[in-house]
Amino acid sequence: MRDDQRQRLADISEALAEVAIRDADPANWTAANKPLCDMTKEERGDAAWCRKTAVQSVALLGRLQQILRDTGGGKPGDDDPESDIKRAEKEANRLLERIGARTDGNA
Repeated sequence: MRDDQRQRLADISEALAEVAIRDADPANWTAANKPLCDMTKEERGDAAWCRKTAVQSVALLGRLQQILRDTGGGKPGDDDPESDIKRAEKEANRLLERIGARTDGNA
């Protein structure tokens, strides 16, 4: 992959991260604070669609970031699985903090 293509994918990854954060925020879902038993059939369907969209956005972002790492978009010579795990945890915590979720393990 050419450097200009990698850069374009990196730019898309940044924009997609914002979309994934917005899609994953339950406050943005249909009938966000409404109990399931009070939702209409249409609201339940729309809420399920919102959840599926969030999952797909996050999956697409993860795949795009993996492609960037696999094609040399990551740090050179950094193939240690432990550092990959730490980097992924740090990125997940950063994304959770941006949407206001707690990262201390308590709900």
